Amino acid sequence: MEDGYRCECQKNYLDVSPSPTLPGRACRALVNECANPKLNDCDKAAKCTDTVDSYTCQCPANSKDISPNQAFPGRVCLVFENECLTGKHDCDQNAMCHDNEQSFTCECKTGFTDRSPNKLTRPGRVCVKLVDECAENRHTCSAQADCRDLEEGYTCECKDGYIDRSPNLLTQPGRVCGTPEVCPSNHECSSAAVCEPLGGNKYQCTCIQGYIDQSPQGTQGRICVRNNACRDPRLNNCSRNAICYDEPKGYRCECIRGYLDRSTEAGLKGRVCEPPPPPTPPPRHPCQDPNLNDCHAAGACRATGPTSYTCECLAGYVDRSPDVSNKPGRVCVLTEPICLDSNRNDCDPAAICSETQDADGYTCRCRDGYVDQSPDTNRRPGRICVAQVNECLDKSLNDCDALAVCEDLPDGYTCRCPVNSIDQSPDSKRPGRKCFLQVDECANPSLNNCSRFADCMDKKEGYECKCRSGYHDENPAHPGTPLYKQM
Repeated sequence: MEDGYRCECQKNYLDVSPSPTLPGRACRALVNECANPKLNDCDKAAKCTDTVDSYTCQCPANSKDISPNQAFPGRVCLVFENECLTGKHDCDQNAMCHDNEQSFTCECKTGFTDRSPNKLTRPGRVCVKLVDECAENRHTCSAQADCRDLEEGYTCECKDGYIDRSPNLLTQPGRVCGTPEVCPSNHECSSAAVCEPLGGNKYQCTCIQGYIDQSPQGTQGRICVRNNACRDPRLNNCSRNAICYDEPKGYRCECIRGYLDRSTEAGLKGRVCEPPPPPTPPPRHPCQDPNLNDCHAAGACRATGPTSYTCECLAGYVDRSPDVSNKPGRVCVLTEPICLDSNRNDCDPAAICSETQDADGYTCRCRDGYVDQSPDTNRRPGRICVAQVNECLDKSLNDCDALAVCEDLPDGYTCRCPVNSIDQSPDSKRPGRKCFLQVDECANPSLNNCSRFADCMDKKEGYECKCRSGYHDENPAHPGTPLYKQM
């Protein structure tokens, strides 16, 4: 060692020395960021792997890494969910659910046609079974026509060598297919029938759809009558609560769902359709029906059992029932408020009575302008109310000094001498009865007779004169005053 020493970072520390030739100069503690979620920004579904100086994130196999920066993978993982397996799809029960990366798609099964409202963006939501009317012989094609099944219904095409004589050739072709020959001009087919030549002068008449063949026995298509029995109520005797269905030979009636068929003639249904009888109402408790209990109108019915009850008079009513103990609440009389009955309260006429919830049921309060002089004003106020008098307004009702200020009290009055006066009342408990107005005679020369060479000193009562320095008093009987000699 050239320098005489060698540095080496301790265990659990990483050597981050600036120069590789001088190790151990800078050591940083190794931290497992994966052990603390706050130290890494991996997605919750990602796997965190600790490295020597950092960490890596990896999305699980059943997800897609959509991290914003591909240099830092595993930060945002889109976990795939197979809605087809979890049942979180709205495919029709006759459709196949195909899961994909983003969501799922639906596809109607073989033998079903897609009738979904939005086939382009949401196919396979409504799948209707395909019916082969041709294979199941549920068509109206002529015997000389070929039936061809379509996704929506079927169509008929007359065979080679036959001419299509169907009444509605555009919408219902192949219903009547005849030979190229024509019927004789004097044929007896009805105007509502199709004449089909059979060779020579022979022909066959067939009533068109919507008409009933009423030809004489042994003939066909001579008299075709329009089948409109269901359109005209006068031509059928179905109940007004029934549905009429036209049939090749007449009509049939069926009672509307929810109505009962009461038809009497056998084989003739839907002639009498009646609504089902109303359900029997459950038994009512006497308290639920005023007609089932004898409680007073001002009483409340209270259930005591499945069929038993008792009555209670409402608040403000007194029970006057003949048998109060066994049958209360049968006669309830309105009670007059206690404050309106002078025999039930002792409030003073000048007091206000208020009802309460305590034992007495009321309380009293003297009106404004009255003084409460009840013996017990705390517990029984308002029993004696005396009109409040302002003695200060009438001089004859108070003995305050003329200089005093009279102050009215709820009970009596009090007197107070003004600030610039002295209270000389004989009784200290009754102030303001004698007030002496304090006058500073020294302030006004006309109120004192002190010499002009004397000083005037004001006193509580009167004043005093004192000669100034350098002067002597010539009137000892009245110090400080000039001596006037009688001439």
